[in-house]
Amino acid sequence: MQVVEDELQPLSFFSRKLSPAEKNYSAYDIELLAAYASIKHFRHMLEARQFTLHTDHKPLTYAFRQRSDKCSPRQARQLDFISQFTTDIRYIKGSENIVADALSRISSISMPSPIDYEQIAQAQQNDPELQSLLSNSNIFHFKKINLPDCKKAIFCDLSTGTARPYIPKQFREHVFATLHNVSHSGARSTSKLVRTRFVWPSIGKDCTNWAKCCIPCQKSKIARHNKTPLGKFVDQTERFSHVHIDIVGPLPPSQNNYYCLTMIDRFTRWPEAVAIPDIRAETVAKQFYATWISRFGCPERLTTDQGRQFESALFRALSQLLGIKKLRTSPYHPQSNGLIEEFHRPMKATLKAYDTSEWAAALPTLLLGFRTAFKEDLRATSSELVYGQTIRLPGVFFDPTPTEATPQQLVEELKSHFGSIRPVPTSSHGRRATFVHPQMRTCTHAFVRHDAVRKPLQAPYDGPYPVLEKKEKTFDLEIKGERRTISIDRLKPAFVVADSPPINPSTAVDLDQGIQPSTLSPEVRSQSSAPVLSRQHASTDSERTTTPVGSARPTPSARAQSSSEHSSPAASSSTAGSSRRPPGVLAPALKTTRAGRVITLPRRYVTFE
Repeated sequence: MQVVEDELQPLSFFSRKLSPAEKNYSAYDIELLAAYASIKHFRHMLEARQFTLHTDHKPLTYAFRQRSDKCSPRQARQLDFISQFTTDIRYIKGSENIVADALSRISSISMPSPIDYEQIAQAQQNDPELQSLLSNSNIFHFKKINLPDCKKAIFCDLSTGTARPYIPKQFREHVFATLHNVSHSGARSTSKLVRTRFVWPSIGKDCTNWAKCCIPCQKSKIARHNKTPLGKFVDQTERFSHVHIDIVGPLPPSQNNYYCLTMIDRFTRWPEAVAIPDIRAETVAKQFYATWISRFGCPERLTTDQGRQFESALFRALSQLLGIKKLRTSPYHPQSNGLIEEFHRPMKATLKAYDTSEWAAALPTLLLGFRTAFKEDLRATSSELVYGQTIRLPGVFFDPTPTEATPQQLVEELKSHFGSIRPVPTSSHGRRATFVHPQMRTCTHAFVRHDAVRKPLQAPYDGPYPVLEKKEKTFDLEIKGERRTISIDRLKPAFVVADSPPINPSTAVDLDQGIQPSTLSPEVRSQSSAPVLSRQHASTDSERTTTPVGSARPTPSARAQSSSEHSSPAASSSTAGSSRRPPGVLAPALKTTRAGRVITLPRRYVTFE
C-alpha cells in the first residue's frame, strides 16, 4: 500500500493457500511466512525502495532484535531474505488492519444479489396469476421456501426436483436480463438457463422474444447481410449525357502527383484519367472542367460518391452554373458508382504490369489501350462510338482504304451512323445471391453496418435508428438528429420490445362483439381496410386461456356452453343480443381441450368472414 494525500491506498493483492505442513506452524511462524511470501511476490516493486512492513502480530516486530541462535534454520533463512529489503517491522492493531483482515475472512463477505427476492416474495402475495396456478394447476408443485438471502418465504416450484422461484410479471424481464447479460447467449441457451432456475407461464416464449430483442446481441451478432438486386440507371438517349467521376489514391509520388482523377461516359464507356497533386475541391473542379467539359460538353447527370471535394459548395456551384444534375451514392456503397469502380481495377492492374514508379507518365498510353479495346457488351470499341472509326495504333502496317468523300458527306454519314446507335445497358458478370430480411419492410428501427475501419472488438453495427422513409434501394434514417440515406445492403432490422399499454376496464371490449373500427385510432383505421380482429386474436401468443386471470375456472357445463356459443358466428351474435355480427369482425376461434382449458387457435387457422 502507498500513502496518497494522507490515506493508504492498495496497489495490489496477494494470497496463497497453506500447505498441509504449513498449517501446523505456530502463530509466529505463520506470520513470518506471510511476510516472507509477500515480499518475495512483490520483490519487483520493492527493490531499491524504502518501505515499512506492518503486522498485527506484535512478537514479529522483535525478530531482528533477538539472538540468531534462537531462530530455527527456516526462520533464519526467511529473516535473511526479508532483511535484504527492509528491517523496519511495525505493529498495527487488528482493528486498524482492515484490508488484510478482510481478505483473511473472504468467506464472510457476501455480494448483493442482482435479484431482490424480498420484493418478489411481497409481489407474490398479490399476484392473481400465481393464485390461479395455486388453485387450478396440475403441472406445478408450489411450496413456500425460505431462501438464504431472503427473510420472507417465497413460492417455489418443486416439480422438477429443484426449487424454482415463481417470478411475477413485473420482475420477469429483469430476471431474464440478469442471466442473459452474463454471456449474451442465444435464445435457446438463455431460455434453458432461465427455465432451470425460475418458473412462470409462457417462460419459453418470453425468453425467446427478449433474446431476439436484445440490443447488444443484435449489434454484435451477424446472421446474414442484406444483398439487394442490382439497380438500373435511367436509359441514356445520347452520348456524354451521364458521366461517372471518382478519385484514386493516394498513390506513390509521380511528377509531384499523388492522386488520379478518373471519369467515364456511361454511353460510350470512354475513359479519362488525370494525375492531380491533391484532392482539394478547387483542383478537382478545375481538372474536370479542363479535361471533360472542354472536350465533350456539359453532361446532364454527374454521379459521384460523398467525398468532401464533391460535396463542397464550389462543386455544387459549378454543377448549378453548368446545368448539371448531380447524383451521389449512399455512404460506403461503391456499387452505386460501379461503372467507374470497375474501371479502377484493370487500370491499377495495368499500372502494376508497367512496373514503374512514374505512373503519371504511363496514363496516356494506358488510356489509348482502353479506348481501342473491344467490349463484348457494346460489340464495339469506345473510340468507334466517339469518333466513328478505330484509332490507328503504333505498329500498324496497313491503313484502311481512303474514301473519297467531301466533308459535308462525311458529316451526314456520321450523323446517320450515330443517330442509329442505341445505348447498351451495363452487364453484371456472375450471379449475385440476393437476400433481404423479411422484416425490412415492416421494421420501425434499423441498425447500420459500420463499414469504416473498426477498432478491435467493436460491434459491427451501430444503432438502432428510427426509419423515416422507405424506398426501393435505400432507407432514410434519423442519425444523430440528421436525415441520412442508407443503402438497404448496410441495414439490419431492429427488434424492439413493444410495451403495450394497459387496458382500461371501462373501455374493455366484449370478446363476442370484437373490436369495433370506431374504437381504433385514426392511424390504425387508415392503414388497411381488412377485417378487424377481435381482442382475443389481437392478443399475444403468451395469453393462452380466455379465462380471466385470478377467477375461478368454469364448470364443465359452462365450458360446453361457451364452446357452443363460439362454434359459429350466428350463435355468438345471438348471444350478444344482436341479429348479426357487424361486418368486418372476426369470430373468436376458441376450443376446449381435453383438460378443460379454453384456448385460442393459432392464427393460421383464423378465417375471415
